[in-house]
Amino acid sequence: MRDINQFLNSFAIAYQDSETKVLQSSSHTYLVKNIQLDAEVTDLTTVMETLEQHQALSSQYILTLLTYQAINNDKASIRAIYNYGTLTLDEEIKKRQRNEFHFTSNEIWTIVYSVTRALEYLSTLNIGYGVLRCDKIFINNKIKILDPSAVA
Repeated sequence: MRDINQFLNSFAIAYQDSETKVLQSSSHTYLVKNIQLDAEVTDLTTVMETLEQHQALSSQYILTLLTYQAINNDKASIRAIYNYGTLTLDEEIKKRQRNEFHFTSNEIWTIVYSVTRALEYLSTLNIGYGVLRCDKIFINNKIKILDPSAVA
């Protein structure tokens, strides 16, 4: 874990909340997601196995899970590190509302198409997603969704 922490500490924090941290350098951006597990409902081993399977996912419409690790603290939790898009759809919507700049028809169809393709890809692997919220959709030069194992 020390090596991963050293790696993460080499980046500037672009955004941080209680579950998520976005780290940035001049050439890379990473999403660090802390997944808190409800010990009564979720087995740590099961989640780790699911993350291992999802690390093999290969779709241009899903954020790439680079690595993950269990974190030793009071609650069972996992840190997952992803290649990251620039903004979530939720952040993009709020930014556009502030600037009164609306999505074009083409942008909306690109978002719908990309999300549909991501969910279709997961469906072919028999991976359910559950509720897909705007804060789990990431925008860069492509639209991608967050790995379903990180959605809590």
